[in-house]
Amino acid sequence: MGSTRNKALGITLAGLVLAAVVISPALGGPSLKSLVKKEVKKQLAKKQGAAGPAGPAGASFTASSSLASGETLTGIWAVASSTNQNAVDAIQFSPQLPVGLGPGSVHELPPSNTSSACPGMGQAAAGHLCVYVRASAAVSLLGIFDPASGGAGANRRGALISFSGASSGNPYADGTWAVTAP
Repeated sequence: MGSTRNKALGITLAGLVLAAVVISPALGGPSLKSLVKKEVKKQLAKKQGAAGPAGPAGASFTASSSLASGETLTGIWAVASSTNQNAVDAIQFSPQLPVGLGPGSVHELPPSNTSSACPGMGQAAAGHLCVYVRASAAVSLLGIFDPASGGAGANRRGALISFSGASSGNPYADGTWAVTAP
């Protein structure tokens, strides 16, 4: 009977300690979360090994850095409009391209279409921007434009994808893009 009483006393004391820890934040004490966080940090500090050698310097991705030749950027785009309205989405190249791309280097591909410059989603030949349409309804492409000049193509920092909404329906289009630095 004595051991049962000791177990009950131990369980009661454990409950009181747990209650004190849970209630203690209200009394100005540490929270259970902060106690657990402290214990995890202590355990991790015990398991850390020696620091390894320094790695090579990483690539610079400032606003003025340029994408290296042959490197590819990818992203997503989406447009929606009212009927008889134009819809535009801006895509940004960060880091920027080393040079802008002319009209012959920007391509819009309907679903499941590919070309030698645009072999598939997430891919573009060097010096090309590929805009892949995933889905669309009641829209037609007006063009892919350089946002600075308004002409067809893309500048070093990005491009605008412009669609025209039809006279009926719910005009929308979305997809992915890929650009590879020349």
